[in-house]
Amino acid sequence: MSSLRQETYLQKCRGMNTVQRILKNTGVLLVSNLTQKIFSILFILAMARYLGTSLFGVFTFAVGFTELFVIFTDFGLNTLTVREVARNRSLAQKYLGNFLLLEVLFVFFFWVLIVSVINVLNYPKQTMILVYLLAIHIIFRAFSNLFYSLFRAFEKMEYQSFAGILSNGLMLTGVLFAVQMKRGLTTFALVYVIVSALDLLFALGICVWKFIKPRLEFDKRFWKTAMIQAWPLGTISVFFIIYFRIDTVMLSLMKSDADVGIYGAAFRLSEPLAIIPIMFQSSLFPVLSNFFKKSPDSFAKAYAKSSQYLLSLGLGAALLTSLFADPLVRLVYGEEFSQSTGALRILVWASALMYVSIIQGATYVAADRPITRMKIFAGAVGVNIALNLVMIPKLSFTGASIATVMTEAFSVILGSFLLARFGYRLDFFKVWIVPLMGLAASSCLVLGFVRLEWPLLVASSIAFVVYVCVVLLLGIKQEDKELFKFALSR
Repeated sequence: MSSLRQETYLQKCRGMNTVQRILKNTGVLLVSNLTQKIFSILFILAMARYLGTSLFGVFTFAVGFTELFVIFTDFGLNTLTVREVARNRSLAQKYLGNFLLLEVLFVFFFWVLIVSVINVLNYPKQTMILVYLLAIHIIFRAFSNLFYSLFRAFEKMEYQSFAGILSNGLMLTGVLFAVQMKRGLTTFALVYVIVSALDLLFALGICVWKFIKPRLEFDKRFWKTAMIQAWPLGTISVFFIIYFRIDTVMLSLMKSDADVGIYGAAFRLSEPLAIIPIMFQSSLFPVLSNFFKKSPDSFAKAYAKSSQYLLSLGLGAALLTSLFADPLVRLVYGEEFSQSTGALRILVWASALMYVSIIQGATYVAADRPITRMKIFAGAVGVNIALNLVMIPKLSFTGASIATVMTEAFSVILGSFLLARFGYRLDFFKVWIVPLMGLAASSCLVLGFVRLEWPLLVASSIAFVVYVCVVLLLGIKQEDKELFKFALSR
């Protein structure tokens, strides 16, 4: 074998092994998060049915409000840890030791800020107590996430996965106990606090046992350099949190608690659709960070292939969820939340677009272009707030849902355009046209079946199969088949 052919063969093998590693870590996280989401849906179901639309709306607001400020407990340190330690694992102690001390300062600022703002807004006392308790929960979670970022950098996703399953199992147990004992909103918030405290102890224990013993460090020069690198990442997270939580707060200010509860119920059911791209991104990001420094061609290919596969998957998942939205809402929440069906049918398409935008976000950060990503999110937040201001007064939770989809479309289009300018262009036909053709064919079939009054299960199953066939026949080439075959063979 010639040296050139041998090098090509070795590159292909390394690429295949990378695919296997990504799929392995994604699979671990996916199984974990699906289990977590099942637990999550169950405890949200129990809370929603027990509390009703108005009280559930109060709790939904308290969660959304506290999560608006969650970025001030991190400000990009976790993402920076993953990126830099993935490139050089000998830096693990340096990053963890310094960032633990920084985290103390951040959570203090977070606490002062959130207490001040909720008092200025003058919400009822019960709501303020909920916010205080959920803020403590977020503080515990902030320290846990710093440890988990280290696990991600080492591509050891199984520890975070197990912790997630355990935490959500405990949450379900605590919520069911509170419902059984007929306790109030404060008890549910206390469950959040207790579970997050246990999660922190678990993360610390795994870090000491399997990785390093945390040793606090204060390196002034390192802090300065890290904050310069982290601030764009932190600002991205600020815009991200605002984007996903501001609609709940705006609904609370402009409409009733019941409207917030209806929207919150739909949003909770749309969230599981984002599990796959989030978990895939968690596995892909350390690899992308490595590729950007060592193999630019592999970096560009990983972005393109990930976008192609995930968008097809996301649109298929959104199609299926949209078809079964009504029975799903009634099964999970009961008749009182039937109005959530319309919001869910809209929100799932935002979740589908996230299959691309999440990968774009990882690509920008791994390519050391976080400021560009920050500007995209800043624009998206402005668009989202403007759309919510126009739509919520007229359409309430339906308007908030439409605003979310339109904003996500804006983010994806702008993100694709700018990445293409940087040299990372997508195959428009394979990534967009093929799944949209499948979606159009499936939609036409569904409309025809509805007119013929076919059973929902039969009509939806046939439509989904048609979508899958179109994507596989037109979008998957021989190279993709070889990639899948190799990745799944071990």
